[in-house]
Amino acid sequence: MAGESVQTVTRTRIVTAAEVRVLTGYTKTADLNDPDMESLLDIAHTSILHEVAERVHGLPLVGFIDGQNTRFMLPPGRGSVVLDHTLNADEANDIKVFLRSRSTTAGVPPTWTLATVASIDALHGVITLDAAPSAATYDQAEFTGHLISASLDRDHLALPILYLAAHLTDRRIRHPGTTPLSNPNIGGRKDPVLTKMSGAGSAYYDLYRQELARVKSPRPRAASRRTALRGERDEPRTQP
Repeated sequence: MAGESVQTVTRTRIVTAAEVRVLTGYTKTADLNDPDMESLLDIAHTSILHEVAERVHGLPLVGFIDGQNTRFMLPPGRGSVVLDHTLNADEANDIKVFLRSRSTTAGVPPTWTLATVASIDALHGVITLDAAPSAATYDQAEFTGHLISASLDRDHLALPILYLAAHLTDRRIRHPGTTPLSNPNIGGRKDPVLTKMSGAGSAYYDLYRQELARVKSPRPRAASRRTALRGERDEPRTQP
């Protein structure tokens, strides 16, 4: 069910080639045409999704198997939000739930049956199956898919995608021996700016790592913090 997705990102790119051109200043398509830049955007998008997601296989779900219950939940202590990893705005078609059936014969391993997922509350990690598993057949439901620690949306992902795409674009255009048509004053094999901007520590790459860290570890930040004024003494003040 598409309306249940915690991700608003879809197959449509959430950062455009025009936005990368505004940031980098590479306005000439002769430097890098739009299809090639969009390919770099796809690479940036996929890379970031892989950074923020954890793929798990066979994670036991919490819930009764009694022939009546169809609702199961991700266990505590793991990422509790299901990622729409294929970007189809529907996590129910993006995961798999397997039902385990133990063999009654010694030495024979259990078997797994793929269940049909009816719907999913991706934000709270609740999965509803199409049919209740029978306790006479199954003893455990297991989750396979991608998990993240917090809900993400377009605003969370757009900046790191933009900065990484800018970094990839900059490396693609400003390699030694070329002169970008957008700015003929830069470029060349001995350009000192090229040496800085084309490496892993480029300005765009540094911004990408900063924004990615915020996405991966969203923490509340203090709105303000009191600091001592110049010349203010360290010892506590005394009342008159």
